[in-house]
Amino acid sequence: MTKSLHFCLILACALLGLFSSCEKLDDGPKETPVQSISIVGIENGSLTLPVKAGAQVFPIAFTPEGADVKSLSVTSSKPEVASAEIKLLNTKAVAYDAELTVTPLSGGETDITVNADGKATVLHLTVESETIFVITGEVSATSAGRAFCGMSMINSDKLPEFTSYVMGGISYSEVNTTPVVPTVKDNTTDNHDCLLSFGRVFKAGETPVDGEYTDIPLTDLKPSTQYYYRAFVWIDESETVYYGEVKAFRTSDEPVIVAGEVDLGLSVNWWGCNVGATKPEEYGNYYAWGEIAEKSKYAVTNYNLRYSKYHTTQREEGHLETSIKIDNKTILDAEDDIATITLGEGWRMPTVEEIRELKDLNPSIYELNGVKGLLFTGKNGNSMFIPYNGCKKDEQSLYQGEHLMLWSCKASVDDALRAGAYETESQWGATLNTYAYRFVGMGVRGVKAQRPKDGPDLKYTGFAATNVTKNSATVTLTVDIDDAQLSEEGVGLQVSSDPDFKTVAAEKNFGKTGGTFTMELTDLASSCEYYVRAYVGTVTNGLYLGEAFSFKTEDDIVEPYVDMGTSVLWASWDLGSEKPEIMGVKIAWGETQTKDEFTGENNKYYRSFNKQKGRYLYPK
Repeated sequence: MTKSLHFCLILACALLGLFSSCEKLDDGPKETPVQSISIVGIENGSLTLPVKAGAQVFPIAFTPEGADVKSLSVTSSKPEVASAEIKLLNTKAVAYDAELTVTPLSGGETDITVNADGKATVLHLTVESETIFVITGEVSATSAGRAFCGMSMINSDKLPEFTSYVMGGISYSEVNTTPVVPTVKDNTTDNHDCLLSFGRVFKAGETPVDGEYTDIPLTDLKPSTQYYYRAFVWIDESETVYYGEVKAFRTSDEPVIVAGEVDLGLSVNWWGCNVGATKPEEYGNYYAWGEIAEKSKYAVTNYNLRYSKYHTTQREEGHLETSIKIDNKTILDAEDDIATITLGEGWRMPTVEEIRELKDLNPSIYELNGVKGLLFTGKNGNSMFIPYNGCKKDEQSLYQGEHLMLWSCKASVDDALRAGAYETESQWGATLNTYAYRFVGMGVRGVKAQRPKDGPDLKYTGFAATNVTKNSATVTLTVDIDDAQLSEEGVGLQVSSDPDFKTVAAEKNFGKTGGTFTMELTDLASSCEYYVRAYVGTVTNGLYLGEAFSFKTEDDIVEPYVDMGTSVLWASWDLGSEKPEIMGVKIAWGETQTKDEFTGENNKYYRSFNKQKGRYLYPK
């Protein structure tokens, strides 16, 4: 081998060694990929937090330690339940340190997924809500135009403090799938296509309490339409609104209105037409209260029952000098009930309470075959229509097509010329449930029920007057009350020296239940007969007076002579009397007998002058 060739080989080897040495210098540290990740402090991959827990921070651990992380992300399957964020703490080349922040927002469950270079871990998070207001169940009693909804309040002690009021109710809509409550802060001009129905209001000073609030009416609905609804609580100052779960219901088709018997789910069934009508939309006949025939003029002067029946203890309005006969009747007899006469036994005019039941169905204005009136829909879905029939007064027809006016079978206990009626409005300013003048011609609609008892069944036993003196007594009376709803007046005793009780000398209220009542009477007159009776004030039928009992105070015992400390004793009463307060007989001086007339001529000591004899002559 030549020297030159040997040199070339040595040079080539050197160059190869140099290149090999340079390649090693370019190599950096090798990457360590992420094999797995975990959330520090979480066991079994699940966690439960209250909605008020606030943001929670958890470290993220990588395996192997010091692994190289190229990408890092986090997602929440239900961001409305909880939000999630991931944050890098260290960007050094050998490792990425990170923290996960989870913030509960509302009740529910969500999956928090953390992903690092394709390796993931999942946290199943359950958020416990502090529910304020929830729906108790599905909407009930759905009809074509209304429905009734129930709701309940729980954890009401968690409500924020308020200085004015807290309102609870239902928001509902046919187009808005998440009904809302527009607040003052909401400056939009529309109502979000939502209707509101309020169920309960707690004012300042009141404590909201847990419990159910049912039968909230949802009105102004369209037939055959689906609606969305949910309960809410609105705190006034903050305008914070808590919502319940969104649900849905569908209204029924147009109501079925019949002319016969109607079951609205109330205490009585109603007849579908006014008396004298054959269709629900017809006005029917007009009657003065208690009369059974129509007439051309309806006035107080030709009212048949003006002075005969159903009068209370009051005198007739406008005739204060006329005393009204008291017959203790406040409910029409069958012979005076045109509903009974027309529809037959088992039917009658409604009571005031039955009218109130009907009114409480919250009727809606409705038009049937071109006639306006009110549509009543029961919770069972059945409907009844009553037209705006108006009334007749004197020889005029009034308010037809404008107001509903129907009689009850109940007389007023406060006014001798009024009776209970159902009026949507009248010339006397009444609304819905009132008392109208009996002589006015109004409509009648029957109900199927037994005739109501005229007042409570009162039994008075055990009357006694004890410790009777000339000026005082103790009276005791036992009153048994059967089936009576008592008013604030309750039960009491009245005492009077007048057997007609025109003047009540003493009275006392004993509450709202029967029992034995005792009253101490003082300041009574001696030798006087007193009368005692119980009274019962009822919520619906006014004041009822019980049987009268009597007792007599003792005589005032007086000695026949009084020692006045003078030289003589004085008689305690005048001659011809036996009591100091009773006037005695009149006697002329020196005579011993009284007489009808006292004159000079019939006086025992009368003297006359005789001119012939010139002297006075005395009677023999």
